[in-house]
Amino acid sequence: MFLVFVLCKVSSLSESDYFSIISVLIGGFLAIIGSVIAVITQSIVNSRKRKKELLEIEDYFFTSLDFILSSMEELKASITKLSNNLTQYSSLFLSVRIPSGFSTEDLREIDGKTLYRIIVASRKGDSKRKSEDMINIMNGLRYIDRQVKEIEEFNGKLLDSLNEHVEVLNEALIQINFLYNEFTVSAYKNKVFPGNDSFLDLLEKVLGKNQQEIINSSDKSNFKVIYSGIIEPILLFIRSNKDLKDERIVEMIPCLIKGKQAYNESESIRKESINTLSKYISNLNSVQILMKECKKTTLLRELK
Repeated sequence: MFLVFVLCKVSSLSESDYFSIISVLIGGFLAIIGSVIAVITQSIVNSRKRKKELLEIEDYFFTSLDFILSSMEELKASITKLSNNLTQYSSLFLSVRIPSGFSTEDLREIDGKTLYRIIVASRKGDSKRKSEDMINIMNGLRYIDRQVKEIEEFNGKLLDSLNEHVEVLNEALIQINFLYNEFTVSAYKNKVFPGNDSFLDLLEKVLGKNQQEIINSSDKSNFKVIYSGIIEPILLFIRSNKDLKDERIVEMIPCLIKGKQAYNESESIRKESINTLSKYISNLNSVQILMKECKKTTLLRELK
């Protein structure tokens, strides 16, 4: 009914009116086509823009990841150096140097959806394996961040602990030297001459000659040399002369024990620290290898 009415209505129009209606219909149709084309064009532009932004983020992500992986080599080298220094008692460099600019914070701030698009959605391949690569990379970044913070804490604790025992050893040496001076003055007053007092002769050799040689050498800050060159010889003398009734020995024993305990505890800290550093390197190696493999397999996959 409606179609017939329209046809009848149109047929009653003049030729000019007919063309006017056709022009309006064509114009409207073209306007619709133009709008559709504009929407499609804008959609294509937006899609290309998003793709470009995604590629830029991807490039930033993997470039930054390369920097982190290479910085891990520096970090491991620094850990190895400290481990070696802990066995060289004269070394004063007793901390792990964290590479400059070494941080995972920026990469960890990339949201999960964007990272999913970079590693999983935009690439061909098995979805499960792609997801595993993404998870391994993100877990690796989190581990590195925790490890760096742990190493920074380790640095502070190591220095504090060793310095504490150095202070105790220094106090023991001061007390030992003070007693030695007292014993020397007393012997002089009592006209006890060198060669007639085995204990004082030993102290003269250890605290006079040995100590001065250490002070004048490059080993003046070497914990082990100080202990083995000064405290240990006196302790060995006392053990070898247990039957020697000498009040001076009784006076000096507490200082010697204090020095020995400081040395032993320092040794324990060094050994424990070397074991800890070894674990750091082992763990960092494992994480680094896994992250490199995940990055490699990700980049080998074709983009969709």
